[in-house]
Amino acid sequence: MDSMVGNDQLTLRDCFQAFTESELLDEHNPWFCPNCKKPQCARKTIAIRRFPETLIVYLKRFVFHQFTSTKLDNKVLFQIESLDVSEFLCHEAALEGGNHIYDLQSAVCHFGGVNAGHYTSYVKNPLTNTWQYCNDETVNHQEPTEADSSNVYILFYQKKGTSKEFTPPTLSLDDPALQPSPAPPSSLVGEMEESCPPLAGEIEEPCVEEEQQSPAMEQSDIDRLLAGLNKAAGQESEEQAMQQPSSHEEEEGDKESFNFYQ
Repeated sequence: MDSMVGNDQLTLRDCFQAFTESELLDEHNPWFCPNCKKPQCARKTIAIRRFPETLIVYLKRFVFHQFTSTKLDNKVLFQIESLDVSEFLCHEAALEGGNHIYDLQSAVCHFGGVNAGHYTSYVKNPLTNTWQYCNDETVNHQEPTEADSSNVYILFYQKKGTSKEFTPPTLSLDDPALQPSPAPPSSLVGEMEESCPPLAGEIEEPCVEEEQQSPAMEQSDIDRLLAGLNKAAGQESEEQAMQQPSSHEEEEGDKESFNFYQ
């Protein structure tokens, strides 16, 4: 896999070959032998015994090496129809034969880098058998092409001759999600109307009964109020005058302090 790091163009077959090729386990990464109970150099090979009806191919776009991470933007050419994977079966499974031809049903693409990115997807409509491209809330009729080979991330294949039954959801008028929201109780509406202040531009009419219950102040009451205020002001002035010493007392105090120092 390290030899594929770069901008070289690859095929999906190259990825399968890299996944199933033999790997040497040397003295730095030995294999523990269950017979002699000692670490031994060996070769490790991954062989596929059986392929499922729905094959999910997860491309290793993100690589972590020496405390750093990077994204591989290699173009990986993928087949939309008739992907044959029979050559990657183990010897015993290959002798049994069988159908190992797949058609693409969906693909997930990734745009961006390691720290941030954006996902889109291609899906094949099971009812109309047409391709649709989903990008957030936007859905267009578009088929995957070679231009997506550098962004494709996950591929979903379905074995020929097999299919998954798809029943679209049916909506019923009795579905609670389709029912309108119930109106608030009449008592609650009355409370809201009483608590809401009048809007701008609305003039609140004065209450005639309240005006009749609070008659205007008579002239005699006003005179008594003014007399009380004048009397309180006069008393306050007399108290301030009593607290201040006269000029004669101040002069005698100065003389006494002068004689004391002499």
